[in-house]
Amino acid sequence: MVNDAPNVTESGHYNVTEAARALGIDRKTLYRHTAMRHIKCHRHKFTNRPFYTGSDIIRFWGAQY
Repeated sequence: MVNDAPNVTESGHYNVTEAARALGIDRKTLYRHTAMRHIKCHRHKFTNRPFYTGSDIIRFWGAQY
């Protein structure tokens, strides 16, 4: 996990790879935290692909530090 706040916009949508890279963790670790409900994962309405909002990424990072 990175010590500095992730460089994301609060209203932005980030796929799994982008969210993991912003947090400085592996994708599998992000999936694990999602399964434990530490961070909320959303789904696109039409493609059903998972994404994370910037505000959720910042909230998760703040809870860890």
